[in-house]
Amino acid sequence: MLVFLSYFPDETNIRDGMSQRIFHIDNLFQKDKRIYINADLKKYLKKEIIINGDITIINCNPLMHFFDILTILRNAKSIYIHSVYNVLYLFLHILLIKNNYIIDLHGIVPEENKLANNNIKYHLYNLCEHMIFRKISVAICVTNAMVMHYKAKFNSSTVKYAVFSILPDTISKIKNIESLQNNEINVIYSGNTQKWQNIDLMIQCIKANLYNNINYIILTNELNKMNEQIEIQIPNSKSKRIKVLSVSPDELYKYYEKAHYGFILRNDIAVNRVACPTKLIEYMSYGIIPIVISPKIGDFESYGFEYVNSDVDLKNLTARKSKKNSEIIHLIKSTNENTDIRKITLTEH
Repeated sequence: MLVFLSYFPDETNIRDGMSQRIFHIDNLFQKDKRIYINADLKKYLKKEIIINGDITIINCNPLMHFFDILTILRNAKSIYIHSVYNVLYLFLHILLIKNNYIIDLHGIVPEENKLANNNIKYHLYNLCEHMIFRKISVAICVTNAMVMHYKAKFNSSTVKYAVFSILPDTISKIKNIESLQNNEINVIYSGNTQKWQNIDLMIQCIKANLYNNINYIILTNELNKMNEQIEIQIPNSKSKRIKVLSVSPDELYKYYEKAHYGFILRNDIAVNRVACPTKLIEYMSYGIIPIVISPKIGDFESYGFEYVNSDVDLKNLTARKSKKNSEIIHLIKSTNENTDIRKITLTEH
């Protein structure tokens, strides 16, 4: 039996990045019976067991069901941990049980919490990381930059590494980008208003570049917040050149096909230097040229991706797609296809 330490995605959370990663990985194990252990210290005083074909989902409390969890881990063929986030509540179980552990790191969790000023969580997850790197046989990272981060952080570790990037389902509808040229420039933003998205900077960039040949399409689930922020910085901004829309994920491709440039304004910090942002993958898959604060995002600078700095005058841009960016995503996809995560997980190291 293969055991995953994670919740299993459902219709309420399938659209978020973590869930998409879990679901994508699960699809690689369709031949196997598998158990998902979702442990929460504040919930599940009574254990919940949900069986769906070859998947058994166990929602449990790490204290109330301590020995039940130990038994499952002891009898598992391999244990696949989705993110350091899922180590915290099962810290003692992992310490006590020797097995073939694989961790899918997703991101650098301690640093993410430090960035969010969650200092207590930073120290807790840092402790979890140090413990887990003594137990795991393989660490699966989303970028080579993340591999380098962990090799530097745990330079005496004998852990083996594999790179398996996050590839969203939205890139499956790509058509021939060569045929998508026109005279007007379409600049897109797809996302919400979180602080790390640097929305204020994006709006400043739009305000400085309100030219008659540039259209701005902002796709967000937070219409009111986005419109309020635009109105503050660009009063009376009911310009036909700025459209703020909310569309379903299934409709995103229609806008990506028409877009030439896309805002992804990530600061030059450790969290972003190792990341593989789903939005950037989506943009580049459709030949969109990212508008960035810094090109140091994951492995993309090392791949030589085409980008535009956010502080340039956008009037000098031309309406074009980037074949280079599309080819980079094809290369990443090919690398994923040649990385056998199932074999890595089920092989004793």
